Amino acid sequence: VMEVDKSDGKGTVRVVLQSCGSAKLLLDNKDEWGTISKGCVIYLGFLKGANKAAVEKAVQTLLNAKLFMPPGQGIGTGGNSVAVNDAQQESKNKPTSIKEFPARFDIMIVPQASLGGTLRGKSVQYHSNVAKEDGKELYDYFVETIKNTVADRETTVLGGTYGNRQGYGLDTEGPHTYFFDLP
Repeated sequence: VMEVDKSDGKGTVRVVLQSCGSAKLLLDNKDEWGTISKGCVIYLGFLKGANKAAVEKAVQTLLNAKLFMPPGQGIGTGGNSVAVNDAQQESKNKPTSIKEFPARFDIMIVPQASLGGTLRGKSVQYHSNVAKEDGKELYDYFVETIKNTVADRETTVLGGTYGNRQGYGLDTEGPHTYFFDLP
């Protein structure tokens, strides 16, 4: 059981979010794959001080951030991209959030402890990460919180297995990738 963190929820949830046309994730470390349709992939790591309060804030921030264009208004492949660029934010075509997206929008969540790595000389060190057991608990809580929050929508939420090899395939919607450190 994760120890209570008294850092008032200011631990960092590190996120890389990428729009996609479709994606697949190896679920069992062998041959069972899960798939999503158009939506996004969230790569997720937890730095020291992260706790369930930080996870809840991160989920709300990610689901409410206006990062995606409605169908037919995006950039990239045939105007179908879900990502938004700066020029579009200024235009009459307003970006929308995952929670407000007017069509199906799937979410794949991939645990990525490597996001907490720091390059020291020629080696990567992971001293900033939470303990592995805490990372698993926070990851499972993140996935469950996302699922509960979008339960009333037509949305597939696919989570990987913390600690497993994360084999995946991705059909991108252009180079629309966002990096966030969320407190």
